[in-house]
This record gives sequence, C-alpha cells and structure tokens, in this order.
Amino acid sequence: MQGLGHERFAIVGHDRGARVAYRLALDHRKSITCAALLDIITTFDMWHHFSVPLAMKTYHWLFLSQPHPLPEMLIETVPISFLDYTLARWSKSKDLSAFDPRALAEYRLHFSTPEHIHATCNDYRAGQTCDLADDEADRDQGRKIECPLLVLLGDTGIPSQMADFGSVWSRWAGNAATEMVAAGHFLPEENPQATLDHLLPFLTRTIEK
Repeated sequence: MQGLGHERFAIVGHDRGARVAYRLALDHRKSITCAALLDIITTFDMWHHFSVPLAMKTYHWLFLSQPHPLPEMLIETVPISFLDYTLARWSKSKDLSAFDPRALAEYRLHFSTPEHIHATCNDYRAGQTCDLADDEADRDQGRKIECPLLVLLGDTGIPSQMADFGSVWSRWAGNAATEMVAAGHFLPEENPQATLDHLLPFLTRTIEK
C-alpha cells in the first residue's frame, strides 16, 4: 500500500482476507484507519473454543492443517467436488446459486491445481502455528485493535452460532460493532445489498477525508 502511495487506509476482508485485515490492524496500527471483517472470529478464539458442534462444522480447520501430504493427497483426487461441496455447505441455500457462473469457473480452475491445493493447506497450517502464536502473544499482552472495527456475520454462518460471538470482538477491539446479515458464509455473494448497507455508512463515517 505504501508503494501505491497510501500511508493510511481502510481495509475490508472476508474469511482469510479478514484474518489478514485484523492482523494488519494489530501489527500496523498507524496504517489502518478502520477495518471491516466479514464472517469470522479470531484465530485464537477458533482454536481455543472448539466444542464438539463447532468442530463438526469446521472440520476443515483440523483437516487442512494436518501435515503434508495427507490433505493434499486426498483433495487432489476430487478437487472440484471438494470445492463445490464446501461452497454449497457454507451457503445459506446449501447450493451454488449465490455464485456467478463465471466466478465459479475461476474458482474451479485455480483450486484444482496441486500448487493451489498445497497453498490452501499451508494457509491453515500457518493458522494452527505461527498465526495462532501471534494471536496468543497479543492476547497475553492485552493488545487490542485501536481503529474502528465492524464485524458482519451471516445469520446462518458458523461464527454467528457461537454463543458469545458478540463478546469475542469486544475482547479484541476497543471500538467494535457486530451486525448480522441474512446470509450464510458468503455475505457479498448471498446478500450484496445488505452487506453494502452496513459497509458504506461505516466506511463513510470512519474513513479519513
């Protein structure tokens, strides 16, 4: 961002991008004016609050973080079937109707390569090791996100089904708001208007002029 001439900027992220966003807000506080996160709780809270129901819904956290080559070997046999099943399972409608066919074709094209599958698994391996360690260190030191924070959750998504999802982010940010959107995990695809209705006022209020 500095290379593009932006010393300070707002950031909006979904899922893995939201994990990048909240770590940026913790690690580069002076650079982030505000942050919006879509359908996540922290990596710390995921790993430290695994109940039986949560583990069943988020088995991929345990599966993809297994040592190489187990998850890669299994996914590479049916990559598109695995991808389609996962996308449908996380959608409110439990099918692929929320996705533009052109976007879905790109997802299938790129996820089906061994390199992309390996990168996906490595992302979850990092979540179980160095990413978790970073969160644990910040939690131990009492460090919080200082910029305004908006968290949007799908009303049938996994984070919204956790009993204390509202208090999770208040423990990590001094100025956090949590809102629900009628959607599963894929808020922008499943309910774009409601997602924008939350994001635009937040960004307008908090972005630096």
